[in-house]
Amino acid sequence: MKNYSIPLFFVLFLTLSPCLAQDFTPPCSTSPTPADFCDLTCANCFFDFVQGNNQFGIPTGNQPLCGGLVLHNTVWYAFVAGSERIGFELIASDCFSGNGLQMAIMESCDQLDPLVCNPGASGSENMPLQLSYNQFIPGKTYYLLIDGFSGDICNFEMVVSEGITVPIAPDNPTPVQGPAVVCPGGTYIYFIEPVYGAGYYHWTAPPGSTINGFTNNVFMDAPDGYQVTVTFGNAGGNICVTPETSCIQGTTVCKPITVQPIPTLTLPPTNVLFQDLPYIWPLDGIELNNIGVYTLSVTLQNWQGCDSIVRQVVTVLPPSNDYVTGTVFWDNNNNGFRDVNEQPYTAGAVVASSAGQFTNTDLYGRYFFTNQTPNDTLRAVAPLPGTTVNPAFRKVQSVIWNGYDFGLFPVPNLFDLNVSMSVAALRPGFSSVLAIHCQNIGLVAVDDAVLQVTLPGLLTYLSAILPPNVIIGNDYTWNLGTMLPGDIRLIKLELLTPVGTPIGTGLNFFANILPVQSDQNPVNNFYSLTAWVVGSYDPNDKQVEPPYVTPGMLANGAPFEYTIRFQNTGNYPAEIVRIVDTLGDMVDPASFRFLAASHPCTWKLAGTGVVEFNFPDINLPDSIANEPESHGFVKFSVKPKKNLSLGTVVRNFCDIYFDFNDPVRTNTAGTQVVYFLPGQGLDPLGAMILRPNPAAFMARCDWKQPAPADGRIRLFDVTGLPKMEIPVVAGQTSAPIELGSLPAGMYFVVLEAGSMVLTNKLVVVTGLPLGWN
Repeated sequence: MKNYSIPLFFVLFLTLSPCLAQDFTPPCSTSPTPADFCDLTCANCFFDFVQGNNQFGIPTGNQPLCGGLVLHNTVWYAFVAGSERIGFELIASDCFSGNGLQMAIMESCDQLDPLVCNPGASGSENMPLQLSYNQFIPGKTYYLLIDGFSGDICNFEMVVSEGITVPIAPDNPTPVQGPAVVCPGGTYIYFIEPVYGAGYYHWTAPPGSTINGFTNNVFMDAPDGYQVTVTFGNAGGNICVTPETSCIQGTTVCKPITVQPIPTLTLPPTNVLFQDLPYIWPLDGIELNNIGVYTLSVTLQNWQGCDSIVRQVVTVLPPSNDYVTGTVFWDNNNNGFRDVNEQPYTAGAVVASSAGQFTNTDLYGRYFFTNQTPNDTLRAVAPLPGTTVNPAFRKVQSVIWNGYDFGLFPVPNLFDLNVSMSVAALRPGFSSVLAIHCQNIGLVAVDDAVLQVTLPGLLTYLSAILPPNVIIGNDYTWNLGTMLPGDIRLIKLELLTPVGTPIGTGLNFFANILPVQSDQNPVNNFYSLTAWVVGSYDPNDKQVEPPYVTPGMLANGAPFEYTIRFQNTGNYPAEIVRIVDTLGDMVDPASFRFLAASHPCTWKLAGTGVVEFNFPDINLPDSIANEPESHGFVKFSVKPKKNLSLGTVVRNFCDIYFDFNDPVRTNTAGTQVVYFLPGQGLDPLGAMILRPNPAAFMARCDWKQPAPADGRIRLFDVTGLPKMEIPVVAGQTSAPIELGSLPAGMYFVVLEAGSMVLTNKLVVVTGLPLGWN
């Protein structure tokens, strides 16, 4: 090897974007092949036994690594990981000064610090030097450096002591996902499922396109390179990706792309009641003042950077007997009629019809129904605890279209503060925004409102929109001052999740808003949130609490709380966000309650239970320009129907529209009806004994006191679903359980006989030897 005196910082580190893979390391013609510098290496495709020496040169020990390892005269080897855990053992001999060697492993040549290193020790010649790491990505190329301790020069022998350094072939990739028809200049996301064994992803795009802001032909490093952002020119073609290693090229998959301007978008027609005039068209502010049919048109620049013409037919309806209107108001004297100075209910109340249709009131307390017929009945749902509705219902009259009013009583003479929270995905090494929504939904102002929030100690507070007044440890306090009826305070905190936080870590957030004394509904003054640390994730998702409910919870009317999170992942602000959610036939749309949102939001309930959330003029930044502020959310609750059977899963998803683009469909969130919540219901006194346990074919259930009445023994799986039932008669103290029909696993055994309820756990296995106890 030659003796170079190039500065070490130039040798070790390249100036490349972290999005791109390091210059693709070519395979070596023979193995093992060393190099003087990291960026001159080739990938040793069969890297097992190595004999070599480190070249003496002018000391370049100006770059400490691992907090203390100083480089002097190095030799480099590139290898391809074939397993997650790999270990090396090196023995130095014939050393110049007897101090031996030191070694480290780099993820790339531009890395600022090794993945792992062994700094060696004085006088370590002829002593094994070991180095191992357990988070290699199979298929990825890594860089092993060997250096003299305190400038020593040695011969060495090295072996792979554990793991595999022979690359495996990448798995076959899934089809490329992303839009097939795009507009010139538009930016879109394309991805495949992560491929096991891929060290790089080789992406190509049509001429004139860029991938992640670079050329149309790039190598993206694993593990994140399975997804890219493509900005198109005027030419169509193929988006292709090949999972590769430095030694093996995988299978290529492609998606044909057509580039064409966005056609004129025609929005669904909408109707406006004549009494709601003047009507302002939200797209460009056109004002309508008369009954008639209007075709409105505007040219907009949508969030993908393409001009689009949008048209909509708006019909201003005259009075008619095929729709009815009314107002929900605060009925001070509870007479069922709106008297002078009685104020509308402005927070949104649900109104249901006997025809199975639903709607809601607007900011002025008004609502309207279409397609109602005489003798249909209308019912307003009390929106707040403790209020009653007068009258209980109203019957639709022929030819009468207005005046179907409902009064709310009593008028609360108290304030009602509530608080809720939502947090964007927590990812190691990234910041996330915690949004805290505070509101006074009562009719009385409250002075000196105070918000208190406790954050997980693991997170680092970076900044806040509306900074806290006091910070003590993990406790943050805001003096909110006077909150008038309807006032909202939206506080956003930017928090950092530390690098190295394990995926799946649960973090707890707590918030409460004061004062509680004299609050109309103190239950909603407190809120707790558990969020989980994730790796890669879909930023547009739907979450539900709780994931499980029991028949008792259904009978008590426990609501489901849904959170819909969204993010603008384009490259241009989204002017409008709209979310459409069909609640489904397993929940009661009349129980819908709007809880909170990240931005000013209106909502509308229609049909048999379709709720639409609108964020007009949200101007949501894109994730490239402002990642923390590119997120938003909305929260609501709804109660399930009480007659759902065991095992039923209440599923729900929604569609999110950014400006006028195709909808983004979220995941499906689900809540399952179980006999008891997982992890609960075990008898701590051990009054029920199961033998043998584990059992394969037969188990005996014994209990101390005779059964006081006829009953049954039931076996439930770990999700709480019943799998077996054995009858029990009064006076019985034991019963056999035949297990032949059950698959292996853990089961909860529940004895119910009159007032006696006993539980225990049973592990079912297969093929246990006789006499196992």
